[in-house]
Amino acid sequence: MKSTKGAKIARFAPISGFQRLMLHTALDAHTDPRYHSVFVLAVALRISPGVGVRSFERVFKTLVARHDSLRLKYVQVDGDWKAQILPEHPVGFHVHDMKHADVEAQNEAVIALNATPMTALSEALFEFHLVQGGQHGDVVLLRLHHSITDGYGLAVLIEELLQCYLRIPLVQPAMTHEQFVALRQADIEANRTQAEAFWLNHLLPAPPELEIGRIEQGLPRSSARFCDVF
Repeated sequence: MKSTKGAKIARFAPISGFQRLMLHTALDAHTDPRYHSVFVLAVALRISPGVGVRSFERVFKTLVARHDSLRLKYVQVDGDWKAQILPEHPVGFHVHDMKHADVEAQNEAVIALNATPMTALSEALFEFHLVQGGQHGDVVLLRLHHSITDGYGLAVLIEELLQCYLRIPLVQPAMTHEQFVALRQADIEANRTQAEAFWLNHLLPAPPELEIGRIEQGLPRSSARFCDVF
């Protein structure tokens, strides 16, 4: 995860190749919605007894101030895409009162919240929901787009959420978005030769019949123009 503490104004930062790919698929109207759902990381925790709204609103504000990726959105600047780091979260903390519903209804509500569409162009790429469950305990649902974090980052966020709730100090500094992008780029460059050798070994020589997939499905061959390009 990445961080900027006490930011007062929005700033613009470079984006990674993977983030550009996520924007490309979000802009493509033909992208299957199921593809987008694969790139939404989520975790739901039921905590019993219930938690106070003020306590988790404090946790939310602490995490958002600490990790600038949680305040990130993508915008075009002079024809190029940039990461805009906002001073505050664009939509805020969500509270859902389901204290009088049974557990099954609460679980269905959490599943429905998690099914809400999210792409790299969504207004918020991080969502924090508190579903109040009354005697059944409360459910905390975190949703993040994969373009701003990964599985490890989600695990870090869960750990810090619990630390914040228990008022355990967060000692380790968090990585900024710019630091993360620079680190990933350096890693790509360091492994470029090995990665290229791997793919050349697995992709070459090309199969003799490039249209085999379409043939097996009973589809017509691609146009000559398509074959010339690819």
